[in-house]
Amino acid sequence: IMGSFTFDFGVVGPASPEVAANAVPGPQPSDIAIGLVKWVEALALLFLAGQILISTLARRPPAPDWVKPGFRASSLALSAGLVAVWAEATVGSGGHSPAGYFAFFNGWSGAALIARLVFETLTLIAVVRTWRSLPVWLAGALLMLAAGGHAAGVVPAWYGIGLDAVHLIAAGLWAGGIAALAVLHPPGGWRSSEARLLLSRFTPVALAAFATTVVAGGLEAIAQLGSIQALFDTAYGRVLLFKMALVALMLPLSAMAWRLKRPHIRIEAALAAGVVAAAALLASFPTPPPAA
Repeated sequence: IMGSFTFDFGVVGPASPEVAANAVPGPQPSDIAIGLVKWVEALALLFLAGQILISTLARRPPAPDWVKPGFRASSLALSAGLVAVWAEATVGSGGHSPAGYFAFFNGWSGAALIARLVFETLTLIAVVRTWRSLPVWLAGALLMLAAGGHAAGVVPAWYGIGLDAVHLIAAGLWAGGIAALAVLHPPGGWRSSEARLLLSRFTPVALAAFATTVVAGGLEAIAQLGSIQALFDTAYGRVLLFKMALVALMLPLSAMAWRLKRPHIRIEAALAAGVVAAAALLASFPTPPPAA
């Protein structure tokens, strides 16, 4: 691109980051559609992380023979990832020209998108070939998922991406583990001795992962929002509040269910899917700009 242009800027008056954020146009239908595809992709990756955890816990003696995860979510994650990256490149480049695609991927954000697809491909290959390195490739895919979102806009970028990656991996162990349990059918139900043994192995990991998810998510929200006021006065903050409300709704349900030894795993898995949907929807909304 050749040529030049001249521009000026001036300060009209003091404007808060919340006012500046609300002045930005909201998400377009294409942004919402991309967010839905990202929800499927993120849900598949987190579910796969949960399956890896549950299968690892189930291999401890005595090992229940009814825990046989197929890891089929790896193909769904790659398919959704391909659609999401293609849609983002098409919208971001303004068309379908090869030059536009090349310009879109020629940068850090574009490289993160390509790397995400590479890691998702390696994850699928690891599932097919039964590689022991499957958790490594899955962790790489989640790291690149964080690098391709709002976390990359935090200063410094490594801090935001690192927080989001920890948040996603911990969510995979917690929410993904619950989802992985929801598709199992233990003989005798979840009140049987074998099922309770598996639940007792999962509980301490889930509690630690849940605490890590909350702490990392809180630090990430502080870095992206900049103030408590932005949590209530911006569209991004209100969607984040909805996500936090779903997590809060899970707490009493989980505490009561696990204390009474009558877990409602499918209900908890549905709420966890709602939390992931709210997180995917956040990617469609602009974050409040930091105050200069």
